[in-house]
Amino acid sequence: MDELIFWGTVTGGILGLAFLVGLVRTAGFRSERVMQPKSRSQRAVAEFCARLDFGDMFAAIDIPASHASREIKRLLILLAANPTRKRPVGEPLASCWLTLVRHRERYQGICRNVFGPLGSVSHERIPPALAGEAQAIFASDYEAMFGEAPTVAVWGVTGGNTKDDDASEVLLLSVDTTPVRKVIRKDGEHTKTDYYGGHQQYTSSK
Repeated sequence: MDELIFWGTVTGGILGLAFLVGLVRTAGFRSERVMQPKSRSQRAVAEFCARLDFGDMFAAIDIPASHASREIKRLLILLAANPTRKRPVGEPLASCWLTLVRHRERYQGICRNVFGPLGSVSHERIPPALAGEAQAIFASDYEAMFGEAPTVAVWGVTGGNTKDDDASEVLLLSVDTTPVRKVIRKDGEHTKTDYYGGHQQYTSSK
């Protein structure tokens, strides 16, 4: 009888430990939902973004570097998930985005990997009062994708509200969906492919 009680206790302990491990793994999965989008293309974008390292690119901006890096990656994922949907970005994340854009070669390389050979993001500056509908849609999409609400202290906008009612402007970002024209040509022994579209030209060689 004592032996039966002993083994019953051991079995119960193992099952309890397995349950706790399951909870931890589930919590970890939820916290990393940025890495678990629904479609294959979204997963590819998320995996690429996970490997991005911005270093000290955003050091001069009043936001922790880890927050800036994570939210810029999430912005890229949201833009790729629905290219025609406009995403409002306020301060301080807007300054992070514009800083990335100024690093032209790095920005263009990221856009090619996320949005295609001539992928680029267009932006316009609008008063916060005009971004209400886009903000509400953005907040809903963000929570559906990442399992948590966007932080107004980082994004400057969320759910139809702005961090500062007196803010002068909000960036409204969307993917440039201008059709790409591909031209293949011979250059000596090499084959070059020219891509034309939007405001860019991109050449690949083989």
